[in-house]
Amino acid sequence: MEESRAQGQPEAAATADRNGEAKTVFVGHRTLAVPAQVLGILAGGKPCAEAVAGAEVVVVLSHSPFLAEGSGQACDQGVLAAENLVVAVEAVRRQGAVYLHKGKVQRGELKVGETVQAQVNAIRRRLVQTHHSAVHLLHAALRRVLGAEIEQRGALAASDRLRFEFAAPQSLGGQEVARVEQVVNLWVLEGHPLGVETMPAEKARQIGALPFPGERYGEQVRVIGTPEIGFELCGGTHVSNTIEIGPFKIVGHSEPEAGVRRLEAVAGLALLDYLRAHEQVTRILGEQFKAPLAQLPERLGAVLTQAQWAISQVEDLKVALALARCEACLGEVEQYGQYRVLVADLGDTEPAALAAAAEGTLSKLGEGTVVLGSSPGADAVAFTVAFSPKAVGLGLNAGQFAAALAQLTGGGDTQGNAQIAQAAGRQPTRLKAALDLAFAKLYDTFNDT
Repeated sequence: MEESRAQGQPEAAATADRNGEAKTVFVGHRTLAVPAQVLGILAGGKPCAEAVAGAEVVVVLSHSPFLAEGSGQACDQGVLAAENLVVAVEAVRRQGAVYLHKGKVQRGELKVGETVQAQVNAIRRRLVQTHHSAVHLLHAALRRVLGAEIEQRGALAASDRLRFEFAAPQSLGGQEVARVEQVVNLWVLEGHPLGVETMPAEKARQIGALPFPGERYGEQVRVIGTPEIGFELCGGTHVSNTIEIGPFKIVGHSEPEAGVRRLEAVAGLALLDYLRAHEQVTRILGEQFKAPLAQLPERLGAVLTQAQWAISQVEDLKVALALARCEACLGEVEQYGQYRVLVADLGDTEPAALAAAAEGTLSKLGEGTVVLGSSPGADAVAFTVAFSPKAVGLGLNAGQFAAALAQLTGGGDTQGNAQIAQAAGRQPTRLKAALDLAFAKLYDTFNDT
């Protein structure tokens, strides 16, 4: 009753802790609108007594129906309104006992001490809490399907989607994902009431209520859930019955880091928006490929096959061009006894074609070496070094040789072995110097044989 009286007369409320510091009374679990006194305003990071239209502000209120961001749930949004005044509230966070409402004065003048009507966007609240309750059901379903050994690592409940991260000892394949989705939808259809109760932390542990990772809890905790599904500690907002969640669909499955899996899902009204967006994409694809939905997979498969064939043809042409360039350089081959040496700049040849050209040219030369360089980009240098077995027997190593050339051109990334290797640099202006060095080293090696 005391809180109810404070709601009706916020200007008379204490709204201060025992030390006399400002605090905000949160009423968002019971109502979406409340009159509240403006206790403080920050504009440009500095306290001020008033803020005019266009100003971006952070507002402290005596009472607030706005849920602050926390435990994976997105914060509420809405407005602060009074006569000739509208402040759009875009984000809310909690700092100790104070709720900080970040937004922009859209009309009028906001003043410290005045009373405003704090109003949460009800539709957005419903969408967010639908996903928040769905997160809890998803967690419980994963424990049912994969086992209680899974460990929650994070979660997000937004207005348009939800996300859940966890670690599990076993893999999560397509069948398991489908089973988890089915369990959640069955719980939704069964219409389980989701009870909310504040209780001692010890009692919460006794009934198996799961904490949110990284959160700190006091002696009294807020518990949400039902015996048929499970309980969790949670300070956020929820639907009152699982049937309010509506249809639930897992739309993404990934592994953002080693040992951690992520599921993304959409539920309720947001799922309709998700399906509409995908329906539009499907419609556009159908129009472009002149095929009904049922034939799209086959049509797209055929297009993909054609594209892959075209790409392979282009790659073959690149190799053929590189070989032709090498052929044009055969007049520059130096002969040292039984060894033949070619060092050449192949212009803008790409690394894959450069490697194919080096191997093909060495097979024509027989015993000897082929060192090819190119500049396939404004800040890119590529090298391929190919040595015949007898050349390697003289102590030459293609990997080491290529690494030295790459280092000279600002690179160093090398792949390969003693007979053939590739390396990359980043300074095309030094390509000629690197190839000159390669020729000098090979001259010294073979001239002594």
